[in-house]
Amino acid sequence: MKLMHPTSFVFRVWHQMVQEWRAQWLLVLAWLAVVVTDCWQSMQDERPEIAMPGFLPGLLALTVIVRSVRADGPGNTEAGAHVRPLGRGAVWMAKVVFFKVTLLLPWLTSDWVQCHGHGYGAAEWLAESAGTALPALYVGGCAALIASWSGPVWRNMLGGLVCIVLLEIATWMWGTVWRGAENVCVLAVGRFILILTLVCAWWQVTLRRRACMTLTAGCVAALLTTGMGNWNWCARPEMRYEDAKLALHIGKRPDSGAQELWKGVHVTGLPADHVASVAAFAPVGEGWPPETAFSGYTQVSGGETAKVQMRQRWMVMAHTQALVPHYPSGELWRGHADDVRVEELQKIVSGAAPGPWRLRLAVQRMKRVTTMPLRVAMSQEQRIVLEAGRRLDFQMSERDHDSEMQFRSMLRRRIPLLAAAGQQEALRVAGRVPEENFLLLLHSPGIREVNTACEGELRDSSGGGQYHRVNKREGHFHFTHPRAQMDIAGLKFDEWVDGTMLDVWWTEERGVVDLEVSGEELLRVVKGGE
Repeated sequence: MKLMHPTSFVFRVWHQMVQEWRAQWLLVLAWLAVVVTDCWQSMQDERPEIAMPGFLPGLLALTVIVRSVRADGPGNTEAGAHVRPLGRGAVWMAKVVFFKVTLLLPWLTSDWVQCHGHGYGAAEWLAESAGTALPALYVGGCAALIASWSGPVWRNMLGGLVCIVLLEIATWMWGTVWRGAENVCVLAVGRFILILTLVCAWWQVTLRRRACMTLTAGCVAALLTTGMGNWNWCARPEMRYEDAKLALHIGKRPDSGAQELWKGVHVTGLPADHVASVAAFAPVGEGWPPETAFSGYTQVSGGETAKVQMRQRWMVMAHTQALVPHYPSGELWRGHADDVRVEELQKIVSGAAPGPWRLRLAVQRMKRVTTMPLRVAMSQEQRIVLEAGRRLDFQMSERDHDSEMQFRSMLRRRIPLLAAAGQQEALRVAGRVPEENFLLLLHSPGIREVNTACEGELRDSSGGGQYHRVNKREGHFHFTHPRAQMDIAGLKFDEWVDGTMLDVWWTEERGVVDLEVSGEELLRVVKGGE
């Protein structure tokens, strides 16, 4: 029999939402306070000594959902609220809207606040929002379905606990064992299918058989999608360098425009501001390049089982030399100089079978991301957006510590994994993305000097979830005060500061190029022939 409702559907939905608020307002306010606290904790560089447990936001949200659904659950024999002539559709829709407004929207807002200042575009904001909403809708839909089916409270709590544990195990299996953690796109589609399944089953809960069929069909579809899906819209294809034609020169150094890789081995054709780094150098063979190939980005430990570690600092002297044309000629360059740290070619090729080798070069362009007076850099924290998801923060930590000026830096990376990878993600060495390297330069025309510094020892702290990667890397830049030069020029410290500019440079990936080295050429270089 079709029920007659004297009021409109929208009014009945609004009326039910008002009832929900009257019943849940205290829990909702507690939830909002917990979300704000969690957001504040996440934005701190150091975790507070007395920190709020990470599970508390989820626990409060589930409590709100279960209490709301059980109040009007058709399967709940303890409920006495279905006598209101609102209609099942209006009650169900009111609860869905109430959960979105009071739970999902604050949770997304908290995430948006944390992402502010990372240079996101429309695609990154959409991917970040989807990555935050999917797990919340997934667990919330499961809790609503269980609460609507259960009768006694103890059975409801037990069923919810078992279901959440099973869902988390399945998520972990899909993400790390069955498909690999990098296949987040397939995992996201499978989870989206499960969310639709849970919501539809909740709507059909009065028809137990139909709800069970919907749940079974949705789970099978999610498993098939996860198991057979083979798409990844986030992966960035390997970027090939095609802006200029590079070549290897064996023998004496050419007159100009060449970068030395090893003694007697030079690369020619690089445009201004461009530097080539050795990404892989190994004999040509199947599955090239091997993980243990020589690279300026990695260190391979010896032993029966070789272990590959990424270098924190992989810049070489050529990166600093590429900056010289940007400053007046005749300036004195001092401070940090990147150690070449390149193994001798004889050691690299010793013991290898004769034959052709292949050299993969990663080409970078030295990019000045900011320039400012030193006085400004000393007075306040500076924030530099490098690309979407990457930001460098730095500020002066010591004005004069053992005749050194120190800057503390924090490289903040928040990468939404459902968005297309950025340009820096295109280069992979041994399956991993190399560390970002920076150079800070102080240019002082008054004493005709350029002082350089790098980050020094780095400290990483990583985190994140299934659909985004969060990483903070702390570093320190040290500049020695040019006391002798200031005395010769007759400058006081403040006068030197006022006349000095600070520049920040980093490497922008432009692509890779593979060059062949014949066995005869390699043998000639190893023997020292010209």
